[in-house]
This record gives sequence, structure tokens and C-alpha cells, in this order.
Amino acid sequence: MKYCEKAPESIRENLFTMYDRDWAILSAGTEQSFNSMTVSWGGAGTLWGKPAATVYVRPQRYTLEFLRREPLFTLGFFTPEEHGVLAPFGSKSGRDCDKYALSGIQPVFAHDTVFPDGARLVLICRKQYQQQMDPACFLDPSLDKTWYGAKDYHWMLIGEVQKVLVREE
Repeated sequence: MKYCEKAPESIRENLFTMYDRDWAILSAGTEQSFNSMTVSWGGAGTLWGKPAATVYVRPQRYTLEFLRREPLFTLGFFTPEEHGVLAPFGSKSGRDCDKYALSGIQPVFAHDTVFPDGARLVLICRKQYQQQMDPACFLDPSLDKTWYGAKDYHWMLIGEVQKVLVREE
């Protein structure tokens, strides 16, 4: 598919539904070694005077190895109608299989990173910050109890949105 570059401030989508309802595929790596996964926790806005995107990834996810190592990550946003095709990205591990082959989606290698072909919107982000959540910082202890029974605290990664690509129809 073809993509055209847009300014980050041109995005008119509902960021609250883009992550959770529409689904995003988070990717990192190079043509030689990469991985992707679905994410529904994240956000976007302005941080440190730049457009930014934030993602949260559990430590056991294979994609985290790539995210921590590589300077760039991408978020490819799809539509709810595409959930069936995207299922391998959320239910399988890249350690054990090729999620792209299972889904029929092709990886795109461009701008020194990777993203899934067919995404309607792609954010290419340069990492600015990464840290594992600290349980001592929860102001509401019920969050720790509800979401982290296994004590597998998410890693938070913040990236400057360097490019926005929109799928051409």
C-alpha cells in the first residue's frame, strides 16, 4: 500500500478509541530482526514541546526486547473490522511463530524501522524515555491489586512522533 506523510497536528482521530477499540500494532526492530504486538494501552499528546506517543508493555512480551534495544518504534492503527486478521499479533508470541505470516499482513521496512502494511495510520516514534512502573508510586493501591497480581509491571515507553503516515485509498 502507499502512504503519504502528514503533520502530527493534522490527526483528527479520537485517540481514546484508536488504541482500545480500533487496535494498534506496536512494532520495533530492523529488517533482520523485528517483532510486533497489539496494544490497547497508550496515549498521545504533547510532551517536552514535541508531539509524543506513549505505550505500555508487560515485561514478558517478546516485543519489549526490541523496544528497549531500538531507537524507533511504530504504532500502526487499524479498524475494528480488521480485528480477526490482527488476532495473531495479540494471541501469539514472535518467539514461537511468524505473526505476519499467520495474519497475511506484510511488514513494511521504511524510515529505519518496521510497521504492518495496511494500517490506516502509522506513527513513527523516536524513543525519548523508558521505565518500568514502580509499585511504590501507585496512589490508588487498588490499581496494583487489580492489574498486577503477578507483579509484572508494565514498561512505559515515550516516543517523539517524528512522522505520521496515512494510508492512501
